Amino acid sequence: MKLFEVYQDMMASETWSKFDDYLANETSLTEIDAANVNELLKESNVLIFEAFGIEPSQAGKYFIGGSARLFKNPELFKVLNQQFENFPLSVGDLDVVIPGEKEWKTLYNNYTNKDSEYLKKVGKVIGEKNIPVVMERFKKQWEQYGGKIYRPGPNGLKLSKKDIEAFTEWRPDLASDAEDGVKVRATSQILKDAVKVGGRYYMSIYDVFDYKQKLGREKEQAVVKLLGKFLNGKQKPQESELLFKNIGAVLER
Repeated sequence: MKLFEVYQDMMASETWSKFDDYLANETSLTEIDAANVNELLKESNVLIFEAFGIEPSQAGKYFIGGSARLFKNPELFKVLNQQFENFPLSVGDLDVVIPGEKEWKTLYNNYTNKDSEYLKKVGKVIGEKNIPVVMERFKKQWEQYGGKIYRPGPNGLKLSKKDIEAFTEWRPDLASDAEDGVKVRATSQILKDAVKVGGRYYMSIYDVFDYKQKLGREKEQAVVKLLGKFLNGKQKPQESELLFKNIGAVLER
């Protein structure tokens, strides 16, 4: 790789990181009515975090993928929604990526040991008589997906009406509607760059852009220039929408 390209990569990485810091600043942007996101997060407290033995505040254990990150930044979300037809108006599901083998073993033990504290807690909600059914569904799910996908919601264990899933890897290329040749950064890289917002770790804003639109090299550099210009000045919260519209225009081209 040429020295200039290395320099470009370094500047791009630093700029995206600064932009994430800006977006994570609660004084810069206020959260929109994200009732569906909050409901999903609430259910995930037990069905994901307690099930895997993870504290939401633990770094390096997990990240929340997909569109959920955008709902923390309403102006950015609004502009992207205006620019691109395929951006959803709401978050219909919650995707959590948990790469650690230890955490998946904890999940397995929690669901296969009828005396586990986790199942006792679940039993108080759904009734103890229903626990054997849940255990059987879990075992079938574990065998079906090789212990790499966990679905406690309507398409799995039926412990919730919410669509919540956990994976060992972030692989949007495996989605039924994915285009051929879709490639994203390695799960380990996305995990390393995850950003803490509201006490939980989310995929970085760069990875959301990358996953949603698959930025080309020229588009990426154009967006980086816009961000750099914005972040190097004395930006004000009300200026953010103009920035986001410019980003949207670049991506649309």
